[in-house]
Amino acid sequence: MGADGIAPSGALLALAFLLVGLMGFAIQRGTTCLVAAMDEIVTRRSAHRLRAILLAGLLAGAVTGLLMPDRSTGPDVPPLAFTLVGAGLLGVGAVVNRACVVGTVARIGAGEWAFLFTPVGIFAASLLIADSPLLPLETRRAETAPCAGAVSAMVFGALLLPLLAGKLRAGTGGKGAVRSSIRSPHAATVGIGLLFAALALLASPWSYADALAHLARTGMADRPALHLALIATLLGCARLGGLGRPQPRQRLADCLCCFAGGAVMALGAALVPGSNDSLLLDGAPRLQAHALLALAAMAATIAVGLQVRRRFRLRQ
Repeated sequence: MGADGIAPSGALLALAFLLVGLMGFAIQRGTTCLVAAMDEIVTRRSAHRLRAILLAGLLAGAVTGLLMPDRSTGPDVPPLAFTLVGAGLLGVGAVVNRACVVGTVARIGAGEWAFLFTPVGIFAASLLIADSPLLPLETRRAETAPCAGAVSAMVFGALLLPLLAGKLRAGTGGKGAVRSSIRSPHAATVGIGLLFAALALLASPWSYADALAHLARTGMADRPALHLALIATLLGCARLGGLGRPQPRQRLADCLCCFAGGAVMALGAALVPGSNDSLLLDGAPRLQAHALLALAAMAATIAVGLQVRRRFRLRQ
């Protein structure tokens, strides 16, 4: 069911659609968007969202690493310079778009229809570069650390237990504190990591950005109905989860920014390779060097871009 994997059938296919739908709802409440996390750091000097994203990635890595220990290799990656350039483009595209690829789903779910142009931009750029010699001839296979699953599980527990203990001490009652934690946006973010891992266990990791790039590379010849139906399920459930929220006014400039941002992110994802959600929830937890480096460069680029936005008072 992943972009380059084998599609499940029957009950597994139905389960895949269920998991994607649940992810759409979860993204509407919590998100693994690095733009939102870095914006919180820049404007509020708080790392709550970043910590939740880290927990989501660690949980995904623990589940897939412990249950799928044979996944020892990742994508073909180019030399270091290409990874850094691609990560910078991912960051620039996310700032122009005002959201990462996952944050885009949340904005669509909230009724900001201009963000529908982001996947259009991703697909259009993927079509343009589908037959281009974008990457060098010399690439290497990304290697996963053998202990990645165990490391993710231990770090996840080390970070989660103090948080739960603090909630229990701050709450008026043990059950009430746990119930409040489960319903929080941060719990939804961690849930995204679990759903991503469950999808990976079904076939291979799936994200709508990677699916659009795959459809562009194959000329819409490899299971287009399946991928488009999964994308529609993701966006549709996100929109259902966002019903009733006030909808900000959308402008033509917003549509152009979303299209351009999506196109730049697609170019960056091709160079890294990988979109921000696959890097956060698959590559980084598996301790793949290119993913860790790309995320660090992308986060730094987004932080600088957000500071520029604030300085010139551009729309968020």
